[in-house]
Amino acid sequence: MLSIPDNSGHIFLLSAIGLALFLFGMQRLEVGLRALGLRTLQLWLTRATGSAFSSVITGTAVTALLQSSSLVSLLVLAFASAEILPLYNAVGIIIGANLGTTFTGWMVATIGFKLSMSTLTLPLMGAGAFMQWWSDRAPRIGAFGWLIFGIGMILFGLDVMRDATEQLTAELNMGALKGYGIAVYFLVGLLVAALIQSSSATMMLTLMALNSDLITLTAGAAIVIGANLGTTSTVVLASIGGSAVKRQLALAHFAFNTCVDIAALFVLLPLLPVMIHYVEIEDPLFLLVAFHSFFNLLGVLAFMPFLHPFTRWVGGRFKHQPNAALQLLSQPANVPDAAIVAIDRALLALAAEFALFALHALRLPSDTLKPTPRMQDAIDLALLERLDVDQRYRHVKSAESAIFGFSLNITQDQLSVEQRERLQAQLQLARAFAYSGKTLKDIRADMNEMESSPHKSVRDLYKRHRTYLQQTLASLYGLYESSSAELRPEELETLERGNEGHFNETSALVSELIVTGTITGEELSTLLNVNRDVHHAIKGLLRASHHWWLSPEIS
Repeated sequence: MLSIPDNSGHIFLLSAIGLALFLFGMQRLEVGLRALGLRTLQLWLTRATGSAFSSVITGTAVTALLQSSSLVSLLVLAFASAEILPLYNAVGIIIGANLGTTFTGWMVATIGFKLSMSTLTLPLMGAGAFMQWWSDRAPRIGAFGWLIFGIGMILFGLDVMRDATEQLTAELNMGALKGYGIAVYFLVGLLVAALIQSSSATMMLTLMALNSDLITLTAGAAIVIGANLGTTSTVVLASIGGSAVKRQLALAHFAFNTCVDIAALFVLLPLLPVMIHYVEIEDPLFLLVAFHSFFNLLGVLAFMPFLHPFTRWVGGRFKHQPNAALQLLSQPANVPDAAIVAIDRALLALAAEFALFALHALRLPSDTLKPTPRMQDAIDLALLERLDVDQRYRHVKSAESAIFGFSLNITQDQLSVEQRERLQAQLQLARAFAYSGKTLKDIRADMNEMESSPHKSVRDLYKRHRTYLQQTLASLYGLYESSSAELRPEELETLERGNEGHFNETSALVSELIVTGTITGEELSTLLNVNRDVHHAIKGLLRASHHWWLSPEIS
């Protein structure tokens, strides 16, 4: 039987410490990535992983170089959470990492040693801490420092957890498992990989046991399959308390590995004797690593054609989050580049909230807007919260307040002239959304009175306002779909001229109603209020949008 060490309490304490260091390292790594705001890196990663094939190849190659699928998965989580890497690309990399990690087994079976990165822990942490000294004078150096320190802390946390379980794994004499079924070997592989946070280390333990004739090839294959599933615990741990995209990637990793490992355990493993008969490999070590690579390769090939629907399914999970603009509080405000990008993303969330509020307040059809794909994603996220019109307006106001509050934390003397102008334009747009929202909210009752007026002329005027607002909002939110970047300022100017024209036309119609004596003094006040407020609501929004629509973050 397997023996359990007596000092299990000590092992648990060290494991908890290692987990805390690990999670702190993940947080520092993500802070560094967000603070850097590397547009070039974002473009490179997006282009290098733009298709299913390229994202899988990138994941395979990077994992083979770093010798750790866990570390690659953690980096992908940080990149995706920092919105440098889209979910589709990140899922492809994680799937490819499963194949890349099999390279370690080939190295062990071929040259008999393991390339360890634990020796890099203290140098990375020291270099990262040293770079923090320069964060006040050179924020980008400080951001790189957090990134490097985070990687070192992650490795340090993993090392502490591995050291804590070293005595436990030493007690797991594989020879003691002789006579047990395949399911037991599978569970041992799963548990050991989950404990030591490394399928590669579990593979090496298994190769040593196989080389010493302590286990059979079939038993070793079952252990490796279990380790393939157990290693997903690293990403699951990293997603605890994290953003939606972190949990989505953890789910993708777990779901992919579960499907692949179930197929390997129940379909491929029983066929292992037949496969051995047809291959010209006699060394059991090579047979084991070949089996490991084979079932992972089959899993990758089987999933690649379905990467888009798989990502859509994953992306539909864990999407219920609070007002997205309020999450600005978790962004770094001391790095101007990152802060400006963060506000742009918050404005995207605010634009989605305003769109839903306007549709609700004006009772416009749900298909009025034809937004860009990115805007549609933001609208879909906002729709997860079923709010009435007043609650939706409060979301608009709270988003505006969050943006203004966040802007106060930005170090103004570090802003360039261009960044100051950009920040002012962002605040102007946030204010325009809130002002337009308040205006539309205030005239709802007047619009309802116009709709139920006994005078056909007043009802026609109501329909004219409603149609104008519907067409203008649709044009504004669909601007990127309908024109090139060079034409967008011209189209905004056209919408502004249309707003002036609508105001003049409706004012003339009200004047006619006055001359003909159709309306009373109270009705006249209502019509004039609606004319003025519709005009001002759209005017401020269009003027502010001249600046916002030029942002690469929103396109």
